[in-house]
Amino acid sequence: MNNTSWDVLFEDTLTINIGEGRIELYYFGSMHSTSDVLVYFPKEKAIFTCDLFFAGGRPSKSSFIITDSIQWKKSVDRIYSDINEIEYVIGAHGQVLSRSDLIAFLERF
Repeated sequence: MNNTSWDVLFEDTLTINIGEGRIELYYFGSMHSTSDVLVYFPKEKAIFTCDLFFAGGRPSKSSFIITDSIQWKKSVDRIYSDINEIEYVIGAHGQVLSRSDLIAFLERF
């Protein structure tokens, strides 16, 4: 049994290639917690949004810090660049959103 573990720190984005798959990580800033990260699986057309998006909700921000707002904007711009490729939007508490739910949320903010 291989008990390999590793810690990786990144400031903005990180891409991990595993075999023929790819995982893209996007740091959102301190919005809901101090380490919010979106996880996007391009091949599977799925994005895990943690507690950052809710159907009919608002951005889950713990405080307003200008650098975190910049990170929010960069991550939202990245999502928009791939929005037509996203089919599954999965939140931290099991809420599964549609692409149209995500677009509606992003357009409100």
